Order: sequence, then C-alpha cells, then structure tokens
Amino acid sequence: MRSERSLAASLSTLLRPILDRATHRLNRSSPFAPIALFLIVVILLTAARIAPYGYRMSALIGMEQQFIDLNPGATFEGIVVFKDSGYDGQFFYLIARDLFDPSFDEPVLDTYRMRMGRIGMSLLVGLPASLLGWQSYGLIAFAILQLLQILAFLSLRSMLSEKNRYLALFFLFSPFSYNSSLLLVSDSLMVAVAVLGLSMLEKGGFRFSADGEDRTDYRSRWTIGATLLLCFLVTIRDTALFALAPIGLLFLYRKSLRGVILAALPVLVFLAWMAVVRLLETHPGSNPVHYDAKLGGPMVGFFQSLNGEAFASIKGAAREMSKYLNLLYLLIMVSTFFYIRSLPTAALFSPLVFTAALSVFSVVEYWATFDNVNRMFTLSIPIMALLRDRIPNMRSHGLFLLSVVFLLLLAVRLVWLKPAMAFTTIGL
Repeated sequence: MRSERSLAASLSTLLRPILDRATHRLNRSSPFAPIALFLIVVILLTAARIAPYGYRMSALIGMEQQFIDLNPGATFEGIVVFKDSGYDGQFFYLIARDLFDPSFDEPVLDTYRMRMGRIGMSLLVGLPASLLGWQSYGLIAFAILQLLQILAFLSLRSMLSEKNRYLALFFLFSPFSYNSSLLLVSDSLMVAVAVLGLSMLEKGGFRFSADGEDRTDYRSRWTIGATLLLCFLVTIRDTALFALAPIGLLFLYRKSLRGVILAALPVLVFLAWMAVVRLLETHPGSNPVHYDAKLGGPMVGFFQSLNGEAFASIKGAAREMSKYLNLLYLLIMVSTFFYIRSLPTAALFSPLVFTAALSVFSVVEYWATFDNVNRMFTLSIPIMALLRDRIPNMRSHGLFLLSVVFLLLLAVRLVWLKPAMAFTTIGL
C-alpha cells in the first residue's frame, strides 16, 4: 500500500510541472487556434455521420417514415427519411415548418405539449430556413448551433480568471454539446444561450460567486439584454430552469428584490407559454405522455437498461460499457457536492444538483439510449468550469478528463459503432 502511494506521489510530482506548463500556455494562447481545430473536428465527424446517407445534412433531422405519413407536407426533395426509427430533431423541424410555412398544416407530433413547450430552437432556425429553402434546414440548424457554441466558448473564457481560461476548452469540445448538435436537438442551444446570458449578466455587475453583496446595475444594457436572453432561454427547453436556479437563489440570498424580480421574469414567461400551449392544443400527438412518465425510482432506469447479452460482441460490449461511463460521470459529479458548505455555494451548485437528480430518476428509455442520457450532462461542463474558478481549492479533474474520453468514444461511435439505418430519400 505504501509503495503504491509512493508511486502515485512520484507520478504526480513528475507530471505536475508538465501540466502546469501546458495549462499556462493554453491560458495565454489565442482562442482562434482551438476554434479552428474545433471546426475541423466537427466537419470530419459530421461527414462520417452523414456519409451513409449520401452526405445529405437532412439526415441529421432524424425524420421517421411514421411522421412523414402523418405530416405529408413536411417533405422536400432530398430529405432523408428513416424507415423504422427517427429522433427528436424531426419535431423541431415540424414545428419550424408550422411557424414559418403558411402552406403547412398543423403538425402531428408525438407529444404536442412537450414539443411545443420547446419552441425556441424552431423560432431561431425556422426563419432563415424559410427564406433560404427548407432543403437547407439541416445545414442551417447545424451551423447556427456551432456558431453559438463558439460564441458561448468565448463568453465563458472571458468569465474565467486568467489561470483557468483553459477550462473553457473542455466546453468548446464538449461531447455532450456536439452530440446534441449532431441530433439537431436543443440541449446545446439551451446551454450556449445560458452561458451567453450569464456572461451578459456578469458584465452588468452580477457575480456568479459566493459574494454576499448584490452589485448588479439594473439599468445597464448588459443586464437588460441578459434578461431578454434569459426569457428566450426558457422557451428552448424546460430544463433551462436549472440554469436559472443559481441566479434566482443568489439574488434571494443577497436580499435583492429587483434581482429576484429579474430572475422571476423568465419563469413567468415559461409558465405563460405553457398555458398558451395548452390552449393551442388541438391534437395531443401520436403518443402523448406526461412529464412524470419520464421519471421513476432512483437508478431503476439504469438497472433496467443493463443487457448482459450485449457483451457477446465487441460492438455490443462497447455500447453497453457507455452506460457505465455515464454512471461514472454522474458519480464524479455528485462527489463534487461535498464542496457545498454554505447557502451561496449550494446556489452555485444547484444546476448540477438538479441535473444529477434528473438522471438518477430517469426511466429506462433514457438510460438505454446513449444519446438520451449523455445529453443530460450538457450543462455540467460550463457550470463546473465556473465552480472550479470561483470556489477555492476545488478539484474536479476527473469530470473534465472523462469528458475528453467521451469525445474520443463519440468519434469511435460515429466512425465504427453506429450502424447505418434503413432509409429512403424523397424525390431522388
């Protein structure tokens, strides 16, 4: 035991100077080289993803034959339609057509209330797609998501102290954000907008820290802009409320009435929009479910998702092991909660606490699918970077290193593991 500890200490002593020099260089280097590398990686991995479908970006929409049959007006020449399976990106597309295409009938979704409650991405992408042609929807959506990821990276980098700027790179290359973008769903958009909103709020004087004094300038254009952006944020996903939690809780702790009102405005927008969605609903969808159907007993979904027979093949074993890696990430994230030692730090950690709770109580539908459970952690990287920067002596190396492992595994999955699905291409 002593020899093992001695070896670990020796390795730490040996590697520390190397890591310190590397982080020092990354902190002082220009952000444009990482952005260029990010674009190269994204282009190569995305090309690998769409190669089986004739390199058509419409394959990213994830349109399923069932919903083409229910929404025949959604087709365009060259759209890739999967015969047996699709993904949630198709619902953002269908809502965008409904919003910006006068000739399009009201869409039939799987669950109307849930999908229409997440209208933000369809609003953002639908307008340029309607102007440039619906054939370009996949490319436009993907490009907007990558642009916002870069802007959010630059914003996060500016929020971090000079010694921790390198942590923003983990967010730029976040496998969770990229996986979301690749599916044309709204997780990465939500997180990017949340980071941009928080950055603007800090420019207006707010502090994402345990500081007990409210220094927000409520007349600042940054504060006003941040408030508007946060009101848009809650239309993107309901889990955007996780990102709002520390803002409202810190204002409450600082006894700032104006701050509490500011934080409450997006929540009121969210509740108002949910009420509007209920009023607009005429067709509940092909498979309407309530939010509580997505939740179950603690970790029951994970255990139900386990499949020992998957280890009979290398690819099956690799897919099955991804569940354990997601579980490891969750456990490492929960382990950082030991740094919660006061009400202000509890507020800072609140997005991670809510994220962990959501994943713990998620049903088998989420844990059985790598894409679903993996995207739950999208918010964790920028929040953890800020916590690492703002909480003295905090350690979270494992979380960042595991995110790198996820990125490498995602690349392997796209190139080797993910099979091509049966599809047709409309009009070709």
